[in-house]
Amino acid sequence: TAAQRRGQQQSSLEDELAALRGAVQQRDDRAADLSTQVETLKRDVGAQQTVIAGYKEQLQRVNTSVNKLLEDKDRELVSVNQKLAEAEQRARMGDMAKQQLALIQ
Repeated sequence: TAAQRRGQQQSSLEDELAALRGAVQQRDDRAADLSTQVETLKRDVGAQQTVIAGYKEQLQRVNTSVNKLLEDKDRELVSVNQKLAEAEQRARMGDMAKQQLALIQ
């Protein structure tokens, strides 16, 4: 009868509605899970950025120290080269003096 068909249709529609509500709930649950994952990833990225910033600071300090050491070594090398040139000059002058003494004798 018509009443039975309407009852069956209503029951069928209620079943569909329940299924849709279940699907919506699953979607909402998944969205909540994804939102939690996103927040966790944001915290992780923030922590990693902090660590990276620390490494950058350390690297800058090491780089500054290395540059200073290189500058110091360059100055030492210039000083050693200068002393070497002076010693070579004195040696040449000594050789010339010896030659002059030899000529005189």
